Amino acid sequence: MKTIYCIAALLVAGPTLAFEGPFKSLKFNDALTLAKKERKVVFIDFYTTWCGPCKMLDRTTWKDPNVVRWLQEKTVPLKIDAEVETALAKKFKVEGYPSLVFVNHDGSLINSRMGYLNAEKFLQIGKEILAGQDPLEKEKKALLENSDKNPSDRMAYAGILMKQGHYQQALDAYLWCFDEGHIVSPPFMGVRNSFLMRHFSRLSKKYPPTIAALEFRRDAIKNKIEEKNAKSADYVDVVSLNKALGTEADSLAIFDAMTDETEKKLLGKRIYGQLVAEKRYTDIAETFDLAQEVETCFKRYDQYKNGEPFEGMDKKDIEDLAYGYLTRTGSQLYQVLLGLDRGDEAQKLAARMLAVNGNASTHGALAWSGYLSGRPSQVNLDQAEKAYELSGGKDARVVRALAMLMATMNQQNKALSLLNETLLSTSNKMEKKMLEQALEKIKGS
Repeated sequence: MKTIYCIAALLVAGPTLAFEGPFKSLKFNDALTLAKKERKVVFIDFYTTWCGPCKMLDRTTWKDPNVVRWLQEKTVPLKIDAEVETALAKKFKVEGYPSLVFVNHDGSLINSRMGYLNAEKFLQIGKEILAGQDPLEKEKKALLENSDKNPSDRMAYAGILMKQGHYQQALDAYLWCFDEGHIVSPPFMGVRNSFLMRHFSRLSKKYPPTIAALEFRRDAIKNKIEEKNAKSADYVDVVSLNKALGTEADSLAIFDAMTDETEKKLLGKRIYGQLVAEKRYTDIAETFDLAQEVETCFKRYDQYKNGEPFEGMDKKDIEDLAYGYLTRTGSQLYQVLLGLDRGDEAQKLAARMLAVNGNASTHGALAWSGYLSGRPSQVNLDQAEKAYELSGGKDARVVRALAMLMATMNQQNKALSLLNETLLSTSNKMEKKMLEQALEKIKGS
């Protein structure tokens, strides 16, 4: 069973305008009033502008004639940006995107689902919900029947248990996936150290015993590392567990305590992102062949771009995902090269990235990485100004990058003016918070 999680779609670059489709332009309370009058329910598609599966719903499911007809006949359908209507998203316990929520006309929750659904699956689930059935119970039974052979099914089963409040059972199922899943099905290893860890992290916020279970496993691996009995997979596990526990600093502490250079390089490859964030550029240079990493970045970009689409995706989606990977990975490498004072290599990398796509996102990512490197230059300010021009000043991240670079170039007044002006026209609460933090940082510098 393939499930496309929105967290993976963070690779998609750039904002998009909200899709209207079959949805009504109504406030939530007005939709409740209309639903009561027409004897319908309210349906809400909670989305974000950066969510890949949300965009896939727009391109596929919400354009399907049968879905459009059913939504209009049975519901008052709304499409709501969860980062704008944060109170409403919190009311219905929206934890991921897209979240598809069915609500009675009195405002009470009927049922909800998270994630992409094709037209056929959405209609099946929607009809079951309105008939008073719980589709999760049927899915739970089907998943459990095959869960000893398929850890992905066991993980999905655990997700249903968590949603229903059966936290200890969910924890037991997730732990089986971690302890046994990769043995039963070796290809599960990639999921085990990515999506599974995110599920652990979410469960730990609802059920504290999750933390103790993860710490027990993490500490056992730390002992193996200290006793020099660790295998390559153990380094992956200790980093993944620390990330799920929110104790990433522990991975850095293990790295710093190591004396064996071979083992240190193994762990260093697993904490690359942390080393970048901490500006540990010398450690990165000692662990990675940066010139080779640049070539690998572009090679993987080509592979991703030419890959096969998942369900609900088209060629453009694949290209967006590939470009998102290149932008994120390439800009990190750019930051490292600048931090190491290898400016010529950095600018050659930037030129190659811009040759692939010279849009606002690429210019903005390079400018921000230049700022983060600790060695920003006029080149980075130029990149930020170009990103601002190409985005029409409507991308809050670009505005932040431009303002912070202005401040480093002794243009504090211009930076503050830019941020204040943008704040006046920004309604997105997360963007406002980001810009306000930049404003306070510049004022305090």
